[in-house]
Formats: sequence, structure tokens, C-alpha cells
Amino acid sequence: MTVSAAGLVGIGTAAPANLLHVNGVATSTANIVYSKSNYVGATDVRAIDGFSVSNPGYGIGVAGTGGFMGVRGDVTPTTYTGASYGGYFSNSGGTAGSHYGAYGTASGAGTSNFGVYGFASGATTNWAGYFPGKVYANNLSVGNTLAATGYALSVDGKIIAEEIRVANSTTWPDFVFQSSYNLMPLEQLEQHIKTEKHLPGIPSAQQIENECGFDLGAMQQNVVQKIEELTLYVIQLNKENKLLQQKVEALEAAKK
Repeated sequence: MTVSAAGLVGIGTAAPANLLHVNGVATSTANIVYSKSNYVGATDVRAIDGFSVSNPGYGIGVAGTGGFMGVRGDVTPTTYTGASYGGYFSNSGGTAGSHYGAYGTASGAGTSNFGVYGFASGATTNWAGYFPGKVYANNLSVGNTLAATGYALSVDGKIIAEEIRVANSTTWPDFVFQSSYNLMPLEQLEQHIKTEKHLPGIPSAQQIENECGFDLGAMQQNVVQKIEELTLYVIQLNKENKLLQQKVEALEAAKK
């Protein structure tokens, strides 16, 4: 152990650069620092407590750099049935600026690099990561590590939801009911179906296959437009049917 003239304490080094500077032994696999609390009771006792607020917006409570993991947290709740956290990071925020409850980066030549990695199991509800009010700055991929190009969210697998809302700012097809709308004659519609094998304005099966799917919002608009056009056709046919019925009734009356 070395104590410098400035009061810096060094273990394993003759030139400490910190208030407490510990260097491990190259031939030993023992942990550099080990901290254990033997307290028995219903109070959270911190094995390690780090506090650093040099100025509002400055200071790092705990910093770790590792060739494999920068920070690792394990929890052993044994018989305790409440919530247990392998890692817990809170951020009270403050005035304008960026505040991080947890901030992790990872880079290298390895197959996989994780800025933050979470795993939880053993309870009724397990959260590998829990983010209330979550915002993702980059593309998010679920079920696959490779995000689909050009999409903010890509899911490899099935999705189930109680409600889905598609925010689409384009014109809703109520324009079909405008007097100026040019409704395709039924004869022309019939010829289009015979030739193209799909409704006008609706993508063909080949197009959907080539594009690996379809846009849900746009498809819903197209379907509504076809329903509105179909409604106009029904109204039109109903009028023609009534005229024919009137003519038949007039002919029958003339015979009597």
C-alpha cells in the first residue's frame, strides 16, 4: 500500500492517481474489490453506493468499462415474492437538457454488441427491460436482430392487440359521394375485372407478393372507397328496378 504526499492511497501501485487507486495482480483472477453487507432486516443496504454531483447536469455515480460487460447486475431474491431488479436506474430529470437513468454503449469486432442487455425470469411477469413513456431514437426490431430497412418498427412474428389506430392524413374517400365523382360504368368495371383479375384501385395478388405486403392505412382507404362505390351501384340498380316495376305494373293495368 502506498500513500502519496497528496493523500492518495494506492494498492498495487506506487503512483496512485485517485483518492483510492487499486491495481489487480496480473497472475490472479481474484476480484479487485469485493463488498458484502451482512445486515439482516427489512432495509435496503447498499453494498456499493456512488454519488457524484459536481454541478447540476454533471457527475457520474457509477462508471464501468469492461472488455465483455461495462456494468453487470444480478439479483438473488430467494423466497422474496416482490419485485426484484438485476439493474435499476432512475432519473428524476430537471430543467431543459438530456438526463439519463441508464446510458450504455458497446462497439467492437464481435458478432454482437449490446449497449444495454437485460434478462429476467422466474416470476408471473418478467421484464427484460421496462421503459414507461418509452421513445426509441432509431429503428426498433422485435423478434429479430435485423430491423427492416425504412421502417421505425419491424416485427418478425404475429401481433395481437385490443385496438390499433392508423393515423393517416390523406383524403378519406367520401369524395365518392360528391356529385362530380365519375363512377365507373358497370360494363367497364366488368371488362376491367375480366382483363386484370382484380378490382381497379386495389393491388393485385402479384403486386402484394412483389412488395412483400401492403400498407394497412392505404388498403383500408381503398376498401372503403370500393364499399362506397358499391353502395352507389346498389342505389343506381334500385332506382332502375323501381322504374321497371312501375312499367310492368302499368302494362298489367293496361291489359285489364
